[in-house]
Amino acid sequence: MAVELCNEATFNGGYAGHPLDPHGRIGFSARGMFKRSDFGISIGIPAPGSTMGVGDDLEVIIEAEFTGPPLRQG
Repeated sequence: MAVELCNEATFNGGYAGHPLDPHGRIGFSARGMFKRSDFGISIGIPAPGSTMGVGDDLEVIIEAEFTGPPLRQG
């Protein structure tokens, strides 16, 4: 089963490092939503008109930074 999760992704930039830490870095942010019921998980979803239970919508927020060898300039 495939469900599209990421509605929004952002490249936050990168830099080549500095003398004390020469490793390059890049960063990304991603955000998305999906429904638990898309995966067959419906236990605890409130009945219509009720607020008792666990919501069906899940929001996923990812903040990631990757580091590696010094970035080449130019």
